[in-house]
Amino acid sequence: MIPHPPTISNGRGALKLPPPSPFDGDKKKFKSFLRRLNLYFASDPVQFANPENRVILTLSLCSEGTAESWAQIAQDKYEYDGWPSWPEFLSSFKARFDDRTAEEDAYLALDTLKQGSGTAEQYFDRFEVLCIQADIDPFLPGNFPFMKRYIEQQVSRSIIKAIYVSGQVPTDYLDFKTRIVNIDMSETRFKHRIEGLERQAKARNPASGKVAVAARVPPKPVYWSKPPAGPSAPVRPAPAAAAPPTYKAATTSKAVPTCYRCGKAGHLIKDCPQPAPPGGVKTRALDSVEEEEEDPQEETPEDEEDETSQHEYVEEVDVEQVCEENAALKDQITLLQEQIEKLTQAVKQLQGAGSSQDFRGTRK
Repeated sequence: MIPHPPTISNGRGALKLPPPSPFDGDKKKFKSFLRRLNLYFASDPVQFANPENRVILTLSLCSEGTAESWAQIAQDKYEYDGWPSWPEFLSSFKARFDDRTAEEDAYLALDTLKQGSGTAEQYFDRFEVLCIQADIDPFLPGNFPFMKRYIEQQVSRSIIKAIYVSGQVPTDYLDFKTRIVNIDMSETRFKHRIEGLERQAKARNPASGKVAVAARVPPKPVYWSKPPAGPSAPVRPAPAAAAPPTYKAATTSKAVPTCYRCGKAGHLIKDCPQPAPPGGVKTRALDSVEEEEEDPQEETPEDEEDETSQHEYVEEVDVEQVCEENAALKDQITLLQEQIEKLTQAVKQLQGAGSSQDFRGTRK
């Protein structure tokens, strides 16, 4: 049972407090409701000296939610069996509405608590509330190592560093709390002082901020600078655009293929219907090639222009003509190979005869 505080008189009588708000059965609000209920009992110790008055007032305040159903059942029981003492009623009241997980939740909240951007006083207010909910007394000397570990991890590092640098580390919770709060207040005052001086400097010289910012900008490269201003040269009119040159399209005449075996036009040697001669070598094709090399035709200006255009514009060459010329070259190579084979056979025959006279006779 909480001892009653001394009654405060204002010259008119004892202190009177308003009754607590009705309780709706929420377990998260149970301890707060019980605290306000005990304060109300302590404000009028004469009236609430009788345990039945306390029980009756408590049941009357349980008028919402699940608390109302429980109060109705308890009242019917007490009216039939008799009113219990206050400790007995309080025990059953806690067994029904006390939050049994509040202690575990308080331990979890202690693990995640941080000072953050708040002050040290705000941190310790929340810290001590969680300690009470976790059923921990931070002022006990045996709990100080446990409390110190929590505080060093959760308070600003600059404050803890200042304490250890001083060489005087407190050995109890109250001294440790007092040192942390004082250092935090000193740092806050210093920070506000610096901010005030900066505002005054900006108010006296508004352009100082712009100059400081401009000084941090790296200089621009030389090629970004504008050319020096000087007498400008007279502007000459731009020459008229010349007409685009016209090119004469390359004209390529398709040559009629000629057979180098029979001498007729219209087909190639590979398609010649006549068989290759078994004896002598037909040299008409070679003679014609030599005649073409010895007696080149005179080139006309038009032919020169056509050749120039063909060299300059490769894309205008007739692909079919090139293919036919390549086929003609292949025919010539085939014919030369046949002639070489026949000459080789003739040489072997002469070597078999074994006399220079036979060789001269054969040659004649």
